[in-house]
Amino acid sequence: MTKSFESFLEPPKLQIEFWKNCNGFEIYILRDDKSFLSLGSKLRRFQGFRYLDSKKPILLEGSLGSNFLITFTLLFALSGFRVYTLAKSYEAYPKSINYQLLKKYSTEIHYGSHDYLYKAKESILVTFPDIQTIPKYGFSREGELGYQSLWKDIEVQNFGTLLLDIGSGLSFLSAKKYFQNRTVNLLGLSLGESKESWLKHLPNNIESLNWNKEDIPLEANFRDSITNPILLQRFASINKTLINFIQATYKESGLPLEPVYSAKSLFTLLYYLEEPKLNHSLNDNGKKEIDHRFKERLSASSNKKILYVHQGGLLSWYKLFTSNLENLSTDIHPHTN
Repeated sequence: MTKSFESFLEPPKLQIEFWKNCNGFEIYILRDDKSFLSLGSKLRRFQGFRYLDSKKPILLEGSLGSNFLITFTLLFALSGFRVYTLAKSYEAYPKSINYQLLKKYSTEIHYGSHDYLYKAKESILVTFPDIQTIPKYGFSREGELGYQSLWKDIEVQNFGTLLLDIGSGLSFLSAKKYFQNRTVNLLGLSLGESKESWLKHLPNNIESLNWNKEDIPLEANFRDSITNPILLQRFASINKTLINFIQATYKESGLPLEPVYSAKSLFTLLYYLEEPKLNHSLNDNGKKEIDHRFKERLSASSNKKILYVHQGGLLSWYKLFTSNLENLSTDIHPHTN
């Protein structure tokens, strides 16, 4: 039977796969990367905005290479909306697959510096006073509610720890709220910005979700459930160690990772679980100090089953899974969640 077009816009059915054992822990992967075009969790975030009026245009803002921007532009366009895209870029003549898709599916696209985009936005708002503006990264109550299609299907009682990437932090906060009365140990890797920076912005981010006070699931030791990656803390940075880890993981288990989020998260997880193979792959310049409080939280549960949520975002990284990787550039641009 031929699948309908609308079915491609729906989040995938829950798929959880065993990945590996590590020093007494069992690591499982929730494969949200198996969604349409590997759009992953952003496809779920999009569900919260499907009520919008397709007769009115949409305004989207983000980084040129961001998972959010390409996902929302593509899905709104395929849903019949006119999409006006503002993409921050450091490239004068972008050639990435993200740019090509944004150009194809946007009614109008502007890319460049912050100042240029500010002027472009003013012009668009004057021309289209009824335009529907999506909050940055889709960070809103609508976007948060979209994730519930994922959380409700996880039999979280089967796991001791649930591990998520933190880009904007919307999926992490949504999970915190949904599972706050459960015994699962919910942990996050701060990859969009440093842990301290993300915590600094947290009050404003929570306010933008319009949660009631009783909805805020932040326990006293909340900050101990978050840590920075053990290597390459600068956002979207990559090096040979990380590329080798991605290649080895794909070769050994067929699990595709990208260097901005999933690879750094799983590398950090294995390092904290004291995976022997990783000890020799980091030099003094590549690793940071151990976060002992986070490590204690990671080992706190008597249930040693860990579930990592692989949120997708592989579209820009197809070259990582080809045979010729010698010319892969490390000069990359932000892929903000």
